[in-house]
Amino acid sequence: MRALLFLAGDIETNPGPQTETCLKFFYWNLNSICARESVKIPLMEVYNSVHHFDIMVLSATMLDKSVKNEDIFIQGFNREIFLSDHPSNTKTGGVCVYFREGLPIKRRDDFEMLQEAVVAEINVLRKRILFVAICPSQNNEQFKTFMDKLQIMCGNFQRERPYSIIVTGDFNCRSSQWWGEILRIWRELL
Repeated sequence: MRALLFLAGDIETNPGPQTETCLKFFYWNLNSICARESVKIPLMEVYNSVHHFDIMVLSATMLDKSVKNEDIFIQGFNREIFLSDHPSNTKTGGVCVYFREGLPIKRRDDFEMLQEAVVAEINVLRKRILFVAICPSQNNEQFKTFMDKLQIMCGNFQRERPYSIIVTGDFNCRSSQWWGEILRIWRELL
């Protein structure tokens, strides 16, 4: 995997001290944001108070339409939350993206071909970054459809010619065949 990062051409092995121009994000497969009386929300607020993230991505949020944004608001972030719940509107799967106030970000739902996915465009220092959060809940039969749609999405990303594409999430890959397919698609992006 490390070799793939170096193939990107813009990965520095010794980047030195971080500056204010870096984009900091956090990912957590948390297995329900509302579980145990939403105790995970204050944990994320504390963690963010130390690290000052620009973006926090959560997968397996297990939300449905009955949960309002104010119920899952995290101090230090915009009150708008990019959500993609499980399509059955049941408390399973799902992904959400929190972003700090003032971050030049917009949701790109025109790219969201996959269920339980959020695509956002961020503009930092005149560089356009596509940020993708995915939490697909697929079985073996659904995997091929997922991979086909992911490949189409990646082709659409390339046509946009962003400076960078960041993909994070819980891919639920249960075999080396799946990982091989995902790595093949990422290599095509390079």
